Amino acid sequence: MKFIFRSGIIVMTLHLTMLFVFENNTTSNKIRNLDLLTVNTIFDYGQIHHKTSSNFPKPTLWDDDSEILTNTLLFTESYVTTCGEFPVTLEGNFPGAVTYRWARADTGTTNFIDIPDPLNIFPLLDANSEGIYQLRGYDNTGAEVSGSPYDIVVYDVSNAIISVGYDIDEESFSGRYTITSEIVASTTIETIGLDTIEYRLNRVLNNQIIEEYKPFQSSPVFSDIPPGDYYITARYINCPDSEIISNLIMILGYPKYFTPNGDGFHDTWSLINIENQPSALIYIFDRYGKLLIQLRAGGPGWDGTYNGKNMPSSDYWFKVEFNEPRDPNMRNRVFAGNFSLIR
Repeated sequence: MKFIFRSGIIVMTLHLTMLFVFENNTTSNKIRNLDLLTVNTIFDYGQIHHKTSSNFPKPTLWDDDSEILTNTLLFTESYVTTCGEFPVTLEGNFPGAVTYRWARADTGTTNFIDIPDPLNIFPLLDANSEGIYQLRGYDNTGAEVSGSPYDIVVYDVSNAIISVGYDIDEESFSGRYTITSEIVASTTIETIGLDTIEYRLNRVLNNQIIEEYKPFQSSPVFSDIPPGDYYITARYINCPDSEIISNLIMILGYPKYFTPNGDGFHDTWSLINIENQPSALIYIFDRYGKLLIQLRAGGPGWDGTYNGKNMPSSDYWFKVEFNEPRDPNMRNRVFAGNFSLIR
């Protein structure tokens, strides 16, 4: 059995008497009599592989139009994923077959319906929708050949993810944080496996999303993240149409310094993401414990003055009474820390 997948994202394990894998429909530069050790070195058949037609890396022993053959029996299932792009062209071949018949069933069923083909001599099919596609091969006597039938499932993964949530390990004011994405996936992804999902962390600065604060990665865990505003984007690997973005992630924190020199950058000091807690109490003290100002949540912050006079460059202390957003019960907490005024 041979299958060629001409579009979409390819994810496959194979059950073959003869294996062909190549970029385009050519038979030049075949590598004949390839032994199993070489095949396993190239493909690592201990796992499912997923590649797009554009980034499928050829092993060094391939030429541009190469083809790999082996008579080794491999796996028993096969599927193809496409990022909403149809048709997906499937081509098969059974040794000894002279006529073929395609049939289709809805995913998860076995109710195959023959696909009309007046000639039945070409093992080629343009699949225009998701489903299970079955190919049968017959010899010149009309008998079904060895290895027939063979099924391949076509999945559209453009709607692979339903929603993206998150969890944060640490409590507020921990300094650095671990954010873990939690997705609700479609039944397709539950079938294929969550290892086909990738995640990106976007940071919001000055009300603008900075793309790829952490670029797409296979792990849903983002470590060593500073306070601030973030979004997580999750998608099926290399499928932009499947991208889903989380709600805004707001992590409490505070800046380590500010520079009230009138240049428009870091001119005031205030807590990060405290504005959603209007009842929070924020106090700023000098190094001797003298109360300089009480701030309100979401206010303009401290401009570095006391009674209209500039305070000198030094370290200052703060205390905040707030409700812990990481706690489902929003329990009351008090946190104290220090920061620097730099002139």
